[in-house]
Amino acid sequence: MELLNGPDSARIYDLYIQNGRQFPIIASVIGGLQRGSCLADSSSKPQAAMVFHDTGFAMFLGKSDSFEEQLIGELGQKNLPIPFYILWYDAPERIINKIQEKTHGPVRKRERTRFQYRPDTNPAAGTTQQNEIRAEGINKANFEEVENLGLKIGSRFWRSQDDFLQNGLGSCCFYKNEIASVCYSVAVADDQAEVDVFCREEFRRKNLAFIAVQHFLDGCKERNITPMWDAFVNNEASMKLAGKCGFVEGYRYSFYSFNIPLLQNLLTSQ
Repeated sequence: MELLNGPDSARIYDLYIQNGRQFPIIASVIGGLQRGSCLADSSSKPQAAMVFHDTGFAMFLGKSDSFEEQLIGELGQKNLPIPFYILWYDAPERIINKIQEKTHGPVRKRERTRFQYRPDTNPAAGTTQQNEIRAEGINKANFEEVENLGLKIGSRFWRSQDDFLQNGLGSCCFYKNEIASVCYSVAVADDQAEVDVFCREEFRRKNLAFIAVQHFLDGCKERNITPMWDAFVNNEASMKLAGKCGFVEGYRYSFYSFNIPLLQNLLTSQ
């Protein structure tokens, strides 16, 4: 198993495309746009790889029995530059089963939906201004106020405020001149934006998240970017908001999460 550095990470891009299910936050690591690490069975001609975003989001690409075994065996090693908490997109169940067989810690499984944006089903597109309500793009003037909401946009996903303002996009909805809701790109890669939405609790059920999303979608249209919306199937608010904003269900996939320290058990069970 090899750790890919710099340009070498791009060699697993074909595996990512062949996978058929695309997540901009994963593509951003492969392309060197955001922080993370890529492990592969070979740096020259990879047949399988594992991608980790620094926030914990991860994805397995390709197929190699030997690489899978080595990956499971070395996940608990302290010298690997990977997060302590893993959020695994569409993980192969065979790998998860092996992890569960060899550890005593829980692996949480949830179901998520990938939505596809259909502008023709969004009759409210362009509706971003109402009495006492306005929406605007996230910019230098309002960025600090947005960050005061605790989203850490300029550090958790993006490298800095300037990185987000130059390469990402986002919108905020003001209610009586106070930010009530934000819709922003967690990552942008391959002209696709991974969408995240936040609405302050005291402003919920006032249609303000909807307005922030509409403004964000207008920005995507201007830049020819496809918005990518994923939601846990039990998150009724997110599922409903997606449908209201012109997104339709595409497919569902399993989403696994677990702590890396639990995998230290692998080192003693082998």
